[in-house]
Amino acid sequence: MKIEVDWAACISSGMCTAAAPDLFALDEKSQLLVLVEGELEGSLPGQAVEAVDVCPVQAIRLVGER
Repeated sequence: MKIEVDWAACISSGMCTAAAPDLFALDEKSQLLVLVEGELEGSLPGQAVEAVDVCPVQAIRLVGER
């Protein structure tokens, strides 16, 4: 499973950073950063699902097998 972000839709609310701190952060300008590229392993898929669920504009999508 991999993370995809719809950058045009993302409002950098920070909800995903709270739900998945190992996957997302906000930079000094409060822009979203994806911290992990490629396939998610270990506890990261669970965090990714949580981030998708809490995104207020549904800008995060997971692709690949779950």
